[in-house]
Amino acid sequence: MRVREPFTVYPRFLESGKVVWYYQTYDEGGQRTAPRSTGQTTKSAGRAYCFELLKLGKLNQKKVCLFSEFTEHFWDYEQCDYVKARLARGLRISKYYVYIQRKLLEKYILPTFGGMHLDKITTPFLEKWIFELKAQGLSNSSVNHILNNITIILEEATRKELISSNPAAKVKALAKNYVARGILELKEVRALFRSPQSSSYWPDRYLIIANMLAASTGMRLGEVQALTVDCVFDDHIIVAHSWGRTYGLKDTKTGKSRVIPIPTIVSLHLKSLKEEHPSGFIFSYDGGETPIHERIIEEALYGALEKIGISEAVRKERRISFHSWRHFCNTYFRAQGINDSKVQQITGHATQEMTERYTHFAISDFSDIIEKQEDMLRC
Repeated sequence: MRVREPFTVYPRFLESGKVVWYYQTYDEGGQRTAPRSTGQTTKSAGRAYCFELLKLGKLNQKKVCLFSEFTEHFWDYEQCDYVKARLARGLRISKYYVYIQRKLLEKYILPTFGGMHLDKITTPFLEKWIFELKAQGLSNSSVNHILNNITIILEEATRKELISSNPAAKVKALAKNYVARGILELKEVRALFRSPQSSSYWPDRYLIIANMLAASTGMRLGEVQALTVDCVFDDHIIVAHSWGRTYGLKDTKTGKSRVIPIPTIVSLHLKSLKEEHPSGFIFSYDGGETPIHERIIEEALYGALEKIGISEAVRKERRISFHSWRHFCNTYFRAQGINDSKVQQITGHATQEMTERYTHFAISDFSDIIEKQEDMLRC
C-alpha cells in the first residue's frame, strides 16, 4: 500500500520562463496548506529541500496567522506594505482614502474576522457576511466598499503566500442601487443669487459667493474650500486641490488639476475677496490661513433654501445638498448642448458613466432656448 508523503512538490512557471518548484504540506484535517517556494529549479532538488526541512522538523511550520495579526498595520499610510507597494510603483493612493479604509476595517471587518485564521476564511462565509451587512441597513454601495476592502487585504495575503487563493475574489458585489441626488430648478437658483432679496438670504458674502461658484462650475465642496488666491484669474480659475477635514490640503479626487471658466458676476465677486486678503484661501475668515468649515457653507445653503420656500422637510425629500450643485451644473451644461468631453473637463468627472449619473433632464429643459453661462445667474 502506497504511503502518502507529507508534502507535494509542483512547478510554477514565472513570466521570465524560469521554473521554480513549490511545495505544500497538510494540516490536521488533511487539507493542503498554502504553497511555499523551495527556491529550487528542478524537481529532485525541490524534493531534497523538503526532506531536509522534514529532517529538521521545520516542514510543517505554520505560516498562517490570525486576520487581526495580518491587518495590524493594514491601511496605515506609513506602515502598510500594500500602500508602500502602490506608491513605489508610482500609483496614486491618497491619505484620506487609506484613512477611510482603516475605519471600515475597524468598524465592519475586524469584529467578524479578527479572531479567524486567514486560511479559515471561505467564500461561503464571506457571502453570508455581506448579506448580514445589508440586513443591518447598509446600502449596497457601502457593502461593496467593505467587500472591496477585505478583497484587497486577502489578495495581499495571497500574494505573500499566506493563503493559497483569495476567497473574496469569487464573491460577487451587490447590484448598484444608486439613489439620485436632487437638483434645483433654474428659477430657484436665480432666486438664491440674483433676486432683489437674495443678499439677505445668506449670512455673509463669503457664503453666497462660495455657493454661486459651485452652482456655475460644479466644483466639489472640498475644491471650493481649497481654492487659493493664486488660482483665481479674471475669466477662469484653476482647481488644483481639495480640502479634507482630516488631512487638510490634498489632491483633487481624480488627482488632476483643471481649468474652469467663470461668469463675469462670479469673477467680480472673487476679485473683491482677493482684495480683502491677497494670499491664502479665498473663502476664509482668518485672512486666508484656513478655509471656512464645510458645515458652515452647507448650513448657509440650507438656510437660504428655507428663505425661498424650500423647507428642511422638502429639501430632504428632494435630496438636495451642497453636492447637488454638481448635478445642477452638469445637467445645465449638457442641456445647452455642450459636448460631454467639455463637461467632464469642467466638472472633473473621470468617466462617461459619472457624467451620466450626474445628469437629470426635465421636459422643460428641451423647450428652453440655449443660454450662455452668463445667463445662468441673470435676474
